[in-house]
Amino acid sequence: MANQEVPQPRGAKTGFSFGYIVVVAALCVMVAAYGTRSAFGVFFKPVLTEFGWTRALTSGALSLSLVIQGSLATIMVACHPKIGPS
Repeated sequence: MANQEVPQPRGAKTGFSFGYIVVVAALCVMVAAYGTRSAFGVFFKPVLTEFGWTRALTSGALSLSLVIQGSLATIMVACHPKIGPS
């Protein structure tokens, strides 16, 4: 009984799948998105000088964007079961 082989359907391919490309593409998009958001500290001083904003106003802009992102994520989680991903 140990030597039994599982029959494969005709035309079944094993190995590389298109899903791997989707996963790698999603990873690249997520790295770019989170890297951009996390790099705000690098651009903090140039933004201060370019727009003439105070440190509080500049930090408030980032804080507001993070609060909006968190709020929208909560709404999307609530809508997902009703609407679906597409």
